[in-house]
Amino acid sequence: MQAGNNSLNLLTGGSRDLPQRQQTMRGAIGWSYDLLEEEEKKSLNRLALFAGGFTLDGAEAIVEAGEVLKVDLLNSVASLVDKSLLSQRELPDGEPRFRMLQVVREFALDALGANSEADKIKSVHAEFYAALAEEALFKYGC
Repeated sequence: MQAGNNSLNLLTGGSRDLPQRQQTMRGAIGWSYDLLEEEEKKSLNRLALFAGGFTLDGAEAIVEAGEVLKVDLLNSVASLVDKSLLSQRELPDGEPRFRMLQVVREFALDALGANSEADKIKSVHAEFYAALAEEALFKYGC
């Protein structure tokens, strides 16, 4: 994550009489993050690679990344929506699209970066978009 562009560094001087989780943005997100199951944390961290949001196809490619998950992808994404860590809207064709707030994304990217699998997941993310580009090229003949 780029150091000068980190929203988590904002709001660091909260009122001292509030619980620690409410004194900083990082503390508030960290508190919610710590309540997640391990598979939900893994999903959130991986999904943070999508800067502009993602569809279920994208989520499947990145979250599963060739692994057999201990939880169902749809349940994991729905749980993150229920916990307000992801938001959902419907595209004109009826397909759901998901995104996360920038501060949540930055937190999750930091967590992913601290993980040994970060390079592998970034590679899977790049391969996903390369395949989409190839599909569009073939479909539209550009």
